[in-house]
Amino acid sequence: MAKCTVQLILDRPDGLYSMGEKVTGKVQILVDKDVSCKKLRLRREWKTSGRGNRASGGRVDMVLFTGEWVAGSEHTYPFEFDAPPGPVTQQGKLINVHWSLEARADIPWALDPKSERAFHLVPGPVSHVDLGPNYAPTILDLSKMHGGGCLSLLGGILVGVGLALLLPTI
Repeated sequence: MAKCTVQLILDRPDGLYSMGEKVTGKVQILVDKDVSCKKLRLRREWKTSGRGNRASGGRVDMVLFTGEWVAGSEHTYPFEFDAPPGPVTQQGKLINVHWSLEARADIPWALDPKSERAFHLVPGPVSHVDLGPNYAPTILDLSKMHGGGCLSLLGGILVGVGLALLLPTI
């Protein structure tokens, strides 16, 4: 039997957050036996599912507690973080993007009790998204592509098609 139970609760039951908003909630611990917790960690990350390659990212870990819990006690650890700037939650035909939170108590010599909860990230007003002081939008300059750019590629294709049409008549 586990020494404690971990429950992850978001302040919004629907788990719906816009980019840049505060995501708030709490981790509740119900202690069955005296236990030493190396760390109570909250992890946020996104993952993809569906067809194609699997990917993940945006991983952020927060340590909410380190120490001893006494049998029969109950503890609550609130958390708060800014909703990330993306990617947004998506349920598509080929790919899905899911955001999740995981609370895990690192208990020595025992299975680590944990709780997972999905939350949904939706586009928000651009004014709420902080991309950092060094962000600059990327401008695609086609003239700097290898071999003279797209125009050279297009010209090569046209010359090749023209030769293919002329060769049978010669």
